[in-house]
Amino acid sequence: MKEVKMNRIQEFYNTINSFSKGISIWHIFKDFLLLAALHLANTVKTSEWDTREEQYLSLLHTYQEEDQKLFPQLLASLSLGLEENPEQDFLEEIYIILSLFQDQQGLNFMPYDMVRMMAEATYEDRSGKIASGGYILAHDSACGSGAKLIAFANAERNHGVNTQKEILFAGQDNDRTSALMCYFQLSLLKLPGYVIIGDARLKPGRHSDNEVWYTPAFYMNAQCFVDKSAEKEQDCGPVTDGSMLTLKPPADCVEIDRKLSFHL
Repeated sequence: MKEVKMNRIQEFYNTINSFSKGISIWHIFKDFLLLAALHLANTVKTSEWDTREEQYLSLLHTYQEEDQKLFPQLLASLSLGLEENPEQDFLEEIYIILSLFQDQQGLNFMPYDMVRMMAEATYEDRSGKIASGGYILAHDSACGSGAKLIAFANAERNHGVNTQKEILFAGQDNDRTSALMCYFQLSLLKLPGYVIIGDARLKPGRHSDNEVWYTPAFYMNAQCFVDKSAEKEQDCGPVTDGSMLTLKPPADCVEIDRKLSFHL
């Protein structure tokens, strides 16, 4: 498994270094994150589809044709890497290998192996609360690249919890790059939830001033988390805008940043 993971990381590293000279790796990495996030968000037809498609094409066409062809290769390496081994924070490792800390000061990531160990050590059986018809809200107000949410998801799955229907994952970060890294990985891992770009202290949650990205799995499993009594117009049709939905109160809320960071 370790060898497979390193092969995908090496693929990603080789591809991102194949872009035309004169474009910084940091610039390519940021654009890749946004392009990939827009692509994944638009796998579901929402009210924001046209705007995001226009943004995607506009950004993509700032690159030469040969460079445009490299972005799908980056996405393939990352997608396959997480599919082959979901027990990792792939983008954090890429971030470190590419030495992007030199370009983006102030970002701090927790090693995945450490948070994975603590997620397992602090596991609690919440099956009784879930059985009553509720769901668990896993919330991280300083989500970074998503390592703590990913580790929590893997620990719960290892104990038989259906992480696509019984847990709603919510991350928030003031740094756009970190938030998109988290959104991208949660989406590829098929975890239902949303990632908020905004200051969790000043404007926590789905505040109207915040930018919110809903994973495709959120829309696919919205019936598990949406308050149908408040969303009668959605009963007979697909969800088209996550921000317009009223969520059911969770049976339990796990503050991931406190739960795992405290033990670390």
